[in-house]
Amino acid sequence: MENTPLTIIVTYKTKPGMAKAYFEKVVSSGVAEGVRKEEGNKGYNFYMPMEEEDTIILIEKWDNKACADAHAGTDNVKKLASFKGDYVLETQAVRYCKFE
Repeated sequence: MENTPLTIIVTYKTKPGMAKAYFEKVVSSGVAEGVRKEEGNKGYNFYMPMEEEDTIILIEKWDNKACADAHAGTDNVKKLASFKGDYVLETQAVRYCKFE
């Protein structure tokens, strides 16, 4: 499973009314674009559940576990961490590997 494609689904529970502002900050800070340029990244897309205005879902797609693990130590993640607390109350990330 080390070399199979990996999808990470991240759920952000934001402070009330802060979901769109958080998304906009991730984009305006260059984090989203930077992650999309990282080696092995195949997708970094945000979604908002229609019935949960203070929730954001991020779906990350990676070539493999090594690429996703390397992402965790990048400047993009450090930059995200520098402002995430201003918007986000709780984060949950679940990794999924593709059945082949």
